[in-house]
Amino acid sequence: MKIRPASDQDTHFKHGVILLGDHADTVEAEAWPIALDAIRHEQLLQVAEDFDIVVPADHLSEPPLLKAGTKPAFLVHDLDALERLRAMQETGDLRGTILFAPTQVARIELHRLARPTLKAARPIPLGKVLEEADIAEETGGPGIAAALKPSVLGKKVLYALTEGAALDFGVVDEDDWRQS
Repeated sequence: MKIRPASDQDTHFKHGVILLGDHADTVEAEAWPIALDAIRHEQLLQVAEDFDIVVPADHLSEPPLLKAGTKPAFLVHDLDALERLRAMQETGDLRGTILFAPTQVARIELHRLARPTLKAARPIPLGKVLEEADIAEETGGPGIAAALKPSVLGKKVLYALTEGAALDFGVVDEDDWRQS
């Protein structure tokens, strides 16, 4: 995802999303699986000065009727609301900027969706000792973090796994009691 910072000319986007966040979001948001036009670190009241109207839009199902020439912004907090408004933008029904001020739950979900995880690279039979070729990575999957790959290498699989099955500590033998 490419994020370009807001400049003096970018006080309004015809189509796009501005993340309202703190400086830590600048780093974290680069990994999020959403397209952002800019990140603004100001308070909502300061950002709102760039628009004629800011519409709370978490539950918006149809775009409001606005006078021609109005510079609207639509404030959302949840991922489902963001997705709904992005769909309206793509069809041309929604004209204006989306201001995304994610809740903590939305931030956690975005972090989860961006997290590299482990999965089975191929079918793995019960009892097989995991090798490098058995393990693949995916983004946002339900498996354990990809950084923990060394922790599962060399462990026996407790269940037969299909290709793409999530790898976690529940499917590998953590205790090497069977080796004795």
